[in-house]
Amino acid sequence: KMFTIHQRSLVKKRLAQCLADDDFLCTVDRLPGRPEAAGLPDIDPYLVGALLTDGYIRLWGRKGSVTFTQKSTADKETMIAAVHASFQESFGDPFTYHRTRTILSVLRGRPIVGTADDFISFRREPAEQLTKIYNNLVPWTLGLSEGNLLRFLAGVADGDGVGVGDGVGR
Repeated sequence: KMFTIHQRSLVKKRLAQCLADDDFLCTVDRLPGRPEAAGLPDIDPYLVGALLTDGYIRLWGRKGSVTFTQKSTADKETMIAAVHASFQESFGDPFTYHRTRTILSVLRGRPIVGTADDFISFRREPAEQLTKIYNNLVPWTLGLSEGNLLRFLAGVADGDGVGVGDGVGR
């Protein structure tokens, strides 16, 4: 159903009926900032978007880790550098561990081999702050300015979905 105006009142109608009646539709073109976002960590939205699509955030006991996974190719060099710089700026420390993984899989009977680089921080604070954002993602994104919302979407778009938030909060 869609929102439309009927006799100066806002009503819901099925889209097919709105089209048949040549009605106008009401859509949202702007959302104001939300006060619920107050109190959430102030982290670069680009970094959050990149880590939620190509990362792994883990908390256990008194420990935590953040892993950023990306295949090191020429077209991803700029993104990888931007994530590293943003992580250091947001948390004061860089990713401290780097490993290259080889992934072996079988797809339709055909072996697939690939490599990916993991950049890992074993500090609890970044994992804690990113988990807090992940657990409050809707109010956090609604509280972003237009420019920061675009930065968040750029981070999501630059990511290729390797992580898709796997393990966040676990």
